Amino acid sequence: MSDAIKKSKKGIRTDRIALPSMGNGGLDDQLSGHFGRCPVFTFMDVEGKTIKNVIKLNNPPHYKGEHMLVVNLLKHNGVNVVIEGGIEKEHLTGLEQVGIKVYAGVVGTLEFNVNTFINGKLKPGKADIVCDHSHEPEHEHGPGHQGH
Repeated sequence: MSDAIKKSKKGIRTDRIALPSMGNGGLDDQLSGHFGRCPVFTFMDVEGKTIKNVIKLNNPPHYKGEHMLVVNLLKHNGVNVVIEGGIEKEHLTGLEQVGIKVYAGVVGTLEFNVNTFINGKLKPGKADIVCDHSHEPEHEHGPGHQGH
């Protein structure tokens, strides 16, 4: 069994999923296109195929080179899955190092993406969505990008 899979006392799979959110967070919010620059993370506790709890947590201010600040915040809060739109290589590497499974390159509402994950239809992805920020500021991250 992977570190990213937890089981409840009843033997049902449980996950705490973090989703970078564009607005104030919550089920109807849109997924942010830029993991490190989202204003808030929405955590969803999932047991089996049911969303049990929704929690919002502000993304703390951080600066270039402080990628592990956000990674450690998520790990400290029990996150084992991240669903997001676009991510910097350093964040991606950090999440993988602490055992958080990443599903990247997706768009839409948080609820849609979590339900897609719950139903086994969301596939891990990362190759084409990693941002290295070595290009011009006007580069694109897709819908929901919050800028630099």
